[in-house]
Amino acid sequence: MTNKDDQIPILNNESITNVNDGDDELILNISETRKVPCPTCHGSGKIHKTDSTGLVALIPLSDKRLKPKHTWIWILLTVLFCFILAFTCIFFLLPRSVLLQITNNLVIDDVNSTRTNSLFLMKFLHHFTLDSKNFVPVKLVNVTCVIEDNLEIVGRSYKIYSNNIRILPRSKLNLIMPLELEFRNTTVPFRQCQGQFKQMLLMKIQTSIIYNDLLARSESTSLISYQYVLCNKGVWIK
Repeated sequence: MTNKDDQIPILNNESITNVNDGDDELILNISETRKVPCPTCHGSGKIHKTDSTGLVALIPLSDKRLKPKHTWIWILLTVLFCFILAFTCIFFLLPRSVLLQITNNLVIDDVNSTRTNSLFLMKFLHHFTLDSKNFVPVKLVNVTCVIEDNLEIVGRSYKIYSNNIRILPRSKLNLIMPLELEFRNTTVPFRQCQGQFKQMLLMKIQTSIIYNDLLARSESTSLISYQYVLCNKGVWIK
């Protein structure tokens, strides 16, 4: 009588090597005395195109790595950041105008006057302020002043600022422009300003400036003001 234990086959190392490659279930049930390398990467951890036999590693569809979380939130944040950055650059770098303000006194007293039999010259100072609304400095190029009396041009002044005067961001710049008026003996102001009483002339002063912005583009602004000029102090000697 034979023992039942004698009928159980014993698999050794030699019998394992004789197992067909397709008997996967049998290999898995064998104790881990022998390690079988991965058929795709051959134990190297990387798939080599030259050594690959066409086998690939399959990942289940329910794997979390195939389902990135909150992708739309990152896309929305990226778009919002780009929008804020573009809006900030446009807001601070967009060229703005420079405001021109006249700061003369109500009545301007002439600084110096010269009279001849045919000509009367009068000089005074013209005060004005430049108010820059830009967030970047701008460069002042030139200033032009044209003075009219009864629709007739009696003076013109032009000044070029070649020393690179810059108006700082969000600041004001006070300037003084010397103006010179010229009246012939055939005009009314020539006869009006030679009396013994003080006389004032109403002048139309058109002030224009040209400046360069951050992009080196020339911009201009102008302002027309009406100013009283005291041309006779009450004493005049022939």
